[in-house]
Amino acid sequence: MAESVKKNRVPEDVLIDILTALPIKSLLRFRSLSKSWNSHISDKDFISAYLAQPKPSLLLRRWQNRQESYSLHLDNESLDRSLQFQNLPFRCEADCFDIIGYCNGVVCLSDIHQGRTTSLILWNPSIRKHLNLALP
Repeated sequence: MAESVKKNRVPEDVLIDILTALPIKSLLRFRSLSKSWNSHISDKDFISAYLAQPKPSLLLRRWQNRQESYSLHLDNESLDRSLQFQNLPFRCEADCFDIIGYCNGVVCLSDIHQGRTTSLILWNPSIRKHLNLALP
């Protein structure tokens, strides 16, 4: 029985090809399937291969009625929306954040309150995690 299971296993390179094509939400769920899958998905080489896959997206910021919202869109003709954020997972003293930069799915945000920066945040909207950076 154990030999038949081994014969039916997907070769590692094929598994990596399949996993790199999946959306980030699926990958995060699949990490809990087994220690082996968690190890593959958390591996720095896999993360590099995943980030190298073309997944073009645009981060759009909307300001309406003193409310700020963000959305991620595919960089195609119809600008298909992939994620919408009504409530950000963090707060600031200012009315809104400035987008400082965007790289590999991570957004750098800053706010300016009364002429000084009060928050500097790295945010990955796909996995909805953020990190408050120490101000210089």
